[in-house]
Amino acid sequence: MYNNNLLIISLAIFILLIFILLMPVDVVIPYQKSEQYEEEYKIVEPRVVQVADYVITNVTINESFTDVRNIPEELQYTSYLKTCKKDISFLSENFRYKDWGSYYLIPYGDQSYFSGYMKGKLFSNDISTFNTGLKSGHVYNILMNDNTERILNQGDYLSLVGYSLQVNAIDKEPKNVSSRSCWSGGHYEGTEDELNNGGGCTYSYKLIRSATISLLDNNIINTRTIEGETDFTYEKKLDGGETIPMIIIHISNVSENNVTIDGVFQISSNYVQLPPLGSEVTVTIENTDTVPGTFGIWEGFSMENDTKIGRFDEGSLLPSESKDFTYTTDKNVTDCEFYTYPTSKKTKEENFTNFQDVIKQKRGVAYRNVTQYVDVIKKRPAVHNVSGYEQKRMYLFQKILGFRIRFFSNYLFDNTILNMVNV
Repeated sequence: MYNNNLLIISLAIFILLIFILLMPVDVVIPYQKSEQYEEEYKIVEPRVVQVADYVITNVTINESFTDVRNIPEELQYTSYLKTCKKDISFLSENFRYKDWGSYYLIPYGDQSYFSGYMKGKLFSNDISTFNTGLKSGHVYNILMNDNTERILNQGDYLSLVGYSLQVNAIDKEPKNVSSRSCWSGGHYEGTEDELNNGGGCTYSYKLIRSATISLLDNNIINTRTIEGETDFTYEKKLDGGETIPMIIIHISNVSENNVTIDGVFQISSNYVQLPPLGSEVTVTIENTDTVPGTFGIWEGFSMENDTKIGRFDEGSLLPSESKDFTYTTDKNVTDCEFYTYPTSKKTKEENFTNFQDVIKQKRGVAYRNVTQYVDVIKKRPAVHNVSGYEQKRMYLFQKILGFRIRFFSNYLFDNTILNMVNV
């Protein structure tokens, strides 16, 4: 019985002690905490800025001023011979391959046309296609005339105008060709050494190869065999009715592997009809002044008997204007000439506006870039500690045991027992 009472009393004392220790009390305690804020800091940054400088420059200005000049009281003009055409006549011209000699040309205006072959190495007599006395006949364009060396192998072509020349075959075995020099009829055809050594006749030998060549347009029109150095000539009846050589080719050598060509001449098959021409002279008059005026001029020809035929022309010209005056005659003339009437040499003074370049100074602004360094304030996040005192309610046993027990009890009891007591 006694033991039971003692147990009850002990239990009551324990419960009372528990309630006393769990009684809340207000205490003032120190604290320390961290706070975030933005702090300012300063850096130096480069910046490019434009700086204006005042500069003095030289400029060229075209300024007007009053000037004085002497001007003619009458028209000043120039006159000159522009063209002069005479009777049609032959000219001779050398072939580019000079061993052939020459051929005939007829100048007509600013062109020249083929009108025949001259007697020489190629032809025993002159061949003409135009009668200058009657001013009639036909002339032809010259299509090719050169002495360019060309080497053709077997099967190669030489291109002509509308035609081509082909090397068909070359003989591999040359022929031994002999030549003889002798006294004949009191004339010695050899050299003096040959005469002294052998007398009578001397003989020489030469190896010559042959080749077969063909002239073609769309078809083969002529095939022949050539030996050594020779001239290939192709005759044709031309549109003007003449049958004359139209193509001439000089073959300088036939070797074991090729044929060498160093002369080509070709004329057109179509003729050019030259109409009868009179002789004419053209004179150009040009006004070189800034005012209009009149002129007088004579143009014409000198005859063989020192007489002159022509006419006098006159008229007026505007500033910088020019005119052509042509005189034509069908007579046989020898020379062209013209005469001008001189103009007055009297002049007078005149004021006029002239211009000249003047250099002046001009003030201006020139900009340049400069790098400057400036202080710049910027912000950045920072943390600092704050300490103080605060009033806080805690349990009595916390106050007795101190901070460690208080920290534990805050975590253990604040959300459980203290809430139950407050309720």
